[in-house]
Amino acid sequence: MAYPISKAALDAVFFRLTANNEGFNETYNALASSYGVPANMSIVFSPTPPAPSPNFSRGNVSPLDIVETSAVKFPYVTLFVDRIFNENTQKFHQFSGVVSVGLAVLLSWPEGRVLPDFESQAACVEETVVTIMNRARNAHPGDQDWGDLEGSGADIVYNGELEGTRSRVERGNQFWSQLLLFRMTFEVHSRGEV
Repeated sequence: MAYPISKAALDAVFFRLTANNEGFNETYNALASSYGVPANMSIVFSPTPPAPSPNFSRGNVSPLDIVETSAVKFPYVTLFVDRIFNENTQKFHQFSGVVSVGLAVLLSWPEGRVLPDFESQAACVEETVVTIMNRARNAHPGDQDWGDLEGSGADIVYNGELEGTRSRVERGNQFWSQLLLFRMTFEVHSRGEV
């Protein structure tokens, strides 16, 4: 039997991004008015191929490269594993350590001239990601033990480490764009066969 390591953390984040009434689109749209941006976020999170999405993919592919090679809709989101490190924090596990998951969001504005406000949409996306990642699973606000997701055989704990960076806003072709990159760290303990 296969025991997931990085897939467990990746699936846990995907589960949060797509949660009913609490996912990425719903959270962004609920926050939009406080940032003065349109509440029109509609990322199509396709769980697995062959159902391609016009604005989401799994894998550490630069969204800018995707834009150059495919027909896409904006914003474009990619979800990927950035790194794993087996720290052997629990004995007799196949893997017991950290998994870093990345989430890249490419924003785009189809304007020919500089807009007066590029900041608000990026700030709304940042708050959306922070809210989704830190939303407690149960009534206790400190509960970030994401458990054994769908019987994967791996215990997952989000340790609260979340980092976000923004590229500068740049003009390319007929639009302005900005890349927001988030990294989240999880502790994953997978028994496996050692």
